[in-house]
Amino acid sequence: MRYLLLLRPHNWIKNFFIFVPLFFAQAIFTPELLTLATYAFLAFSALASCIYVINDIVDIERDRLHPKKKHRPLAAGLISPALGWLIALALLLIATALIVFIVPAILPVMLVYFIANLAYSFYFKQVPIVDILMVAGFYVLRVSAGALAVDVQISGWLLLATIFVALFLVIGKRKAELIASDGKDTRAVLQQYTPEFLNLLMSMSVVMMLVIYSVYTVLVLSSHRGVYSIFFVLLGVFRYLYLSYNGNETEQPEQIIFSDFWIFISAIGWIAFMYAVLY
Repeated sequence: MRYLLLLRPHNWIKNFFIFVPLFFAQAIFTPELLTLATYAFLAFSALASCIYVINDIVDIERDRLHPKKKHRPLAAGLISPALGWLIALALLLIATALIVFIVPAILPVMLVYFIANLAYSFYFKQVPIVDILMVAGFYVLRVSAGALAVDVQISGWLLLATIFVALFLVIGKRKAELIASDGKDTRAVLQQYTPEFLNLLMSMSVVMMLVIYSVYTVLVLSSHRGVYSIFFVLLGVFRYLYLSYNGNETEQPEQIIFSDFWIFISAIGWIAFMYAVLY
């Protein structure tokens, strides 16, 4: 169990962004393309877990001060840093094998993702604003990898929507972390933010996201019915805002889709509706 906790498989849900280009290309059930996207998903998950392990090793002392992160295997002393480095290396080799031998098209994106994550873990996570923008950029890289894996074009509108969705989620996470830290030195960059400033950034991000998504449904989608999907988007977005403004439940945005009933309903409803529109 401790090794599973170390890999954080619950965070792999973010890698489902890889399937977004295939879904909107109306080819989600094309076997060979779905297989390539799945291998890209597995490669991204292995590489992401590698980075999580490295990040936990780097942050081991700070994590021990965090009310939740102190229970992570490395911070809790259940796994040694030396063994952690070996596990990270094994995951890197698995990801490399999947990329080189099965989906080589995503190699450039994966290199950028890996190098940028290392830079983030060792330095940029402590730089206000840059830390938020970098994490949001990782979501864009996932979508780009998905497009390259199956060789489909993605709309600039879709990429812009992805950027602002990511910013919305990441800023909500930062705000929840700030509230949960309660002034403790668990992450230095948190001390550079205030809830009011993060609320402002969330408001800006959500406005841009909704505008860009609305334009996308009107100008890009092949069906005029796509515009009605905005109701599912509004339900999920407003619910996330509600949770963010009323506590720190958004500290784990990748888990909230399963833990909150209304966000789960909005996600399932949106997928079902868009499937009916596109397919």
